[in-house]
Amino acid sequence: MNTRIRLSIYSLIVFCALAGAVFAQEASNAVEARRAQLQAELKGLEQQIAGFDLLIGKKQSEAVSIKRDIDIIDAEIKRAKLEIKRRNLAISGLSNSIDKKSHSIQEMSSTIDRERASLGEALRKLHEYDDVSLVELLLGYEDLSDFFVEVDTIDSLQAAIQSSFDDLRANIDRTSEARENLRGEKQEQTELRTL
Repeated sequence: MNTRIRLSIYSLIVFCALAGAVFAQEASNAVEARRAQLQAELKGLEQQIAGFDLLIGKKQSEAVSIKRDIDIIDAEIKRAKLEIKRRNLAISGLSNSIDKKSHSIQEMSSTIDRERASLGEALRKLHEYDDVSLVELLLGYEDLSDFFVEVDTIDSLQAAIQSSFDDLRANIDRTSEARENLRGEKQEQTELRTL
């Protein structure tokens, strides 16, 4: 009976993990498809802008006339509209990137909080062991093998604490770097809006 329950639990865990992976892949594919669409639109707008630049240059070289001036102004207006559209697309792309990085930073912050809580609990447990001297600990066990099991537990706890400290430092560094990158992208977005 226990084997069936274990098998059912393992099957449920594997199913949940696979479902989560499929969902994450679909979300990533949607983001990449949107990014590709934005890049294609951006490239098309840049080509149209280049065409208007040629038209403006051509009209400027024609003889001076009111018609030529009106054509130049119309071409410059169309070019400016396309330039605005191009900037809006660039801002939209940056906004998507900023949203992804903000979500990633939130996830890293949650991981850091969990690691801090786990580390705090391990340190409290280790502090409990530190309050008891080695002799008291030795006399507290009837069997010497129980004493050595407890000593091994303390050693394992210290190793786990060191590992948690290392993981915590690494996650804090990654989070700081991601926040700095996010600030840079927000600054770039602000600069694009002011143009």
